[in-house]
Amino acid sequence: MGIQMNSSAVSTCLSFYSPEECTIILIARIICAAASFLGSIFLITVICLFRKYKRLHYRILLYISICSFFNSLTILLVEDRDGVNGTWCILKGMSLQFNSWTILMWQLCLTVNLFLNVMSFRRPNSSRKIEGVYHVLCWGVSTVATMIPLVFGKYGPAITWCWISDHRWKVWAFYVEYLVIILVIFALYAKVVYTVLTLKPIWRERPTENHRYEVYKRLVRPMMLYPLAILLVSIFPIVYRALTFRKPFREPPFILAVFHIVSVPLWGTLFAIVYVLDPETRKDLHWLNIKNTIQDRIHGTRIREVQIKDYREATSPEATASAGQSAAPDRKSTISDVSIEPSTVYPHSIKK
Repeated sequence: MGIQMNSSAVSTCLSFYSPEECTIILIARIICAAASFLGSIFLITVICLFRKYKRLHYRILLYISICSFFNSLTILLVEDRDGVNGTWCILKGMSLQFNSWTILMWQLCLTVNLFLNVMSFRRPNSSRKIEGVYHVLCWGVSTVATMIPLVFGKYGPAITWCWISDHRWKVWAFYVEYLVIILVIFALYAKVVYTVLTLKPIWRERPTENHRYEVYKRLVRPMMLYPLAILLVSIFPIVYRALTFRKPFREPPFILAVFHIVSVPLWGTLFAIVYVLDPETRKDLHWLNIKNTIQDRIHGTRIREVQIKDYREATSPEATASAGQSAAPDRKSTISDVSIEPSTVYPHSIKK
């Protein structure tokens, strides 16, 4: 087959598998990383276009998509050819470690946020207080987890990409924490599902519980499938790494290696699929709605620029002095009639 097998990371693959098997693993890696790359771009575009980032759970999903974008891009980049300790391979390993950790931590925050919405039914305004904690936790922990292997010189080729080269370091620097976080996500998600299934009929039937049911529809239901997707995509990497930890110098099962390679860069694709399954999202993704939204964004920006310009002209010293000297001031030049709110003018009301 025509794929080059002389990069340092892929050369490590050849010490475990045959050239044909390594080629299959490499092709699977490229296809899944490219699909995740496109899925991440899709999520980022849709969330920003429809301004869903105004809600915290969608902002968290946006952060995950951005991290998944860079994670997939790192996997897609050409391998270094400078040997085992090449600078390019070390940089790629650091990028993969950092983005993997940020994805994992934001997934935990997504599940915690879902849990808090179900258990406390807090209003959206209170979510801003905890978002700062999420940021400190996610970026801080990811930075520390990235720097520790660098200090000990553990970045290098790892089967089919550049990451942590030592098998035991992979376990202690990522997979032990990964397993703990996945178990926490599973426990929180189980509690959320149990609570929703138990209380949902009560929320619907009792008028006094209408607020809780509205919170469920707006904040909980769109996010219910994401923790399940996280759990499903985590199975093969954990099993694969557990086997290599017990016998680091023995060839892991080839089929398991393929599933592991497919699962690692799959976050963007899987989250895009789950996102499209949301009924509210499917309404937004209608072509006519997308077209109107894009036009509203373009015209809304232009309208706001015109309004700000009119406001500045109306409040300038020259305009104020002229209005004061006039015996019968023109109402069109008064400040009270000038609005800078874009919502007061609508694109469809403009005559073309």
